[in-house]
Amino acid sequence: MHKGIEGLKDGCDVIDYTEEQVKEVYKCITSYEYFNKYLKLNTKLPYDTLDQRLITGNITREDMIAYTLHYNLSSSDRTIALTSPTMKDAQSLLSQLKEVYIQLPEWLQTGVESWTKTSIKFANGNRLLVSNMSPCGLRGYGIQVLMCENVHLVDELVIDDFVKSLFPVVSASRFSKCWVSGVTGFNEQFDKISEVTSFTGV
Repeated sequence: MHKGIEGLKDGCDVIDYTEEQVKEVYKCITSYEYFNKYLKLNTKLPYDTLDQRLITGNITREDMIAYTLHYNLSSSDRTIALTSPTMKDAQSLLSQLKEVYIQLPEWLQTGVESWTKTSIKFANGNRLLVSNMSPCGLRGYGIQVLMCENVHLVDELVIDDFVKSLFPVVSASRFSKCWVSGVTGFNEQFDKISEVTSFTGV
């Protein structure tokens, strides 16, 4: 238990896995769809789109949370960033993700080393950060997964600076992912900027 939080596995906790649990963990690691059964979220994004590096459109919070938690389970030593128009919104997204994570069986959790209002450090080396869409909010971090929520609610000049400062860095790795919700019907500026990054042609 991490810092007395019921249901939250600490990074130092040792679990005596049963053979069945080992099999279940493997199935969850290798299948997002199978893992999603444990989350019990009403995700809407088609499973066959998840291999794309840049996903935009009608992406829900539940989609973002489900993918983020599966990515955390199936990878290590990566940095994931959740962004929203305001820091309050971003913290709300992280809070909702935490509620879902704690509901997972402890044998399916990776364990945590740090659990704050703006970040989580997992025992497998993954780090989860939240920020508003300020161009300097995530500067200096090597981000492999970037989740952008409700960009249509952000001023065009702000989102312009945000994308210009962050997307070229995030998209530089061929393993990186970026999900953007709220771009349907949004300004052409975003499309033009995203087109010149390495996300194109995936």
